[in-house]
Amino acid sequence: MLSRTQTAAAITAIALVISGLYLYDRTPPFKFVEGHIDPDVAMPGQPISVSITLDWARLCELNVTRIMRDGGGDEHKLPWSPSSPPPNTGRLTSVRSIIVPTAAKFGKGACYRATIYMQCGVLDKLFPIKVDVPCISFEIAPKG
Repeated sequence: MLSRTQTAAAITAIALVISGLYLYDRTPPFKFVEGHIDPDVAMPGQPISVSITLDWARLCELNVTRIMRDGGGDEHKLPWSPSSPPPNTGRLTSVRSIIVPTAAKFGKGACYRATIYMQCGVLDKLFPIKVDVPCISFEIAPKG
């Protein structure tokens, strides 16, 4: 039979292990399902609609950076816009309107990508979980 001190030490050790695992869960809170751009051919200065579907397993605070790579391979940082976690877990499609940069070069190799930094636990405030959403391809047509 364990003494009170041994029992307290065992309970404390178990609680610390569980807390440590909870605080250091680095699993991304979502899985990428699909993404598409409409229209799939756009000219510089034209708005496009970017749809991204994610399957959220848990809710976390997030910060998103967005980049558009043009047909010549040059990257254009897109203006910041607010992002917030979804209202609940499960599959969610977000749609965002973006203007193709006027300096974008035409070609078929254009794509939109997002990098999402999430804070799901206490340690994530210092070291956010980083997830790169795959590039969603489209074509930039020459101004006509």
